[in-house]
Amino acid sequence: MNRFIFAKKLAKKCGRIAKKDFISKKEISYKKNAEIVTSTDKKIERFIWNEIHKNYPHDSMIGEEYGRKIKDYKNVWIIDPIDGTRNFESGIPLFAISIAFFGEYDTFGVVYAPAINQFFYARQGEGAFENGKEIHCSKEMNLKKSVFLFCNGLDIKSRKRIGNILKKIVLKTNVKKLGSAALETCYVASGRVEGFFVPGVHIWDVAAGMVISKEAGCKISDFKGNKFGINSKEILVSEPKIYNKIKKLLG
Repeated sequence: MNRFIFAKKLAKKCGRIAKKDFISKKEISYKKNAEIVTSTDKKIERFIWNEIHKNYPHDSMIGEEYGRKIKDYKNVWIIDPIDGTRNFESGIPLFAISIAFFGEYDTFGVVYAPAINQFFYARQGEGAFENGKEIHCSKEMNLKKSVFLFCNGLDIKSRKRIGNILKKIVLKTNVKKLGSAALETCYVASGRVEGFFVPGVHIWDVAAGMVISKEAGCKISDFKGNKFGINSKEILVSEPKIYNKIKKLLG
C-alpha cells in the first residue's frame, strides 16, 4: 500500500475514534501556555505513530503532543491528532484529524472532519479534493465581498499582533474565527472563503492543509511574502488574485 492510500485510511480510522469520543465526557489537561489537550488527542496521536512505525519504520514523525522522532528528513510525517481541540472539548463539531507527508518522492495532505463528514486530501501534482470532488480556490477580487478566516497563537505576542491586525482589516473586509486551522485552510482551498492568516502558527496546524491549498491553486507565504517553512511562525493562505491586497493589511 502506498503512503497516500495508507494515510487516507488512517485518517478515517482516527475519525471514528474521535467521533465516538466527541459525544463522551472528555478528560482534559493543560499545557504550559494554558492550551487545552484531551485524552483523545494523545490516544489518536499514539495510534497514528504506532501505525506509521509499523508500516514505515524508517520514516520520521513530528506531532503536536509527542514532539519529534527524526531519523532523517527525507520522509517526514507531520501530525495533528485533533486540530480544534477546544471545539472538540466544547461539543462544537469543527475539528479535524490532520496528516501530512513530505517525502523524497511524494508529498500529500489529508484533513478529515468526522463530525461534519468533510474529507479533504491532495497529493502533489494531482489536484485537491473534498469527498471525492475536485476543489479550487475562490476567484473573488473584491476585499469588501471577501471573507477571511484567522487564528492566533496563545502567546502574548501573537495575541497582541492579531489584535492590531484586526483593527485594520475589519474595516476593509469580513473576518471570522472557526477554531481549526486545518479546516480553515481547507475552506480557502475549496473556495468557501478567500483567505486565512495566523500569527503564532505551528507546522502541525497547517501542514496538511497547506498541501491541499497549494494543489487547489492558493498562494501560501508568511506575512511578508516569504516562503512558508517548517519553522515559520506565521502563515497566509489566499486566493492569488486578492493575495497582495490582504498581505498589505497584515504588515
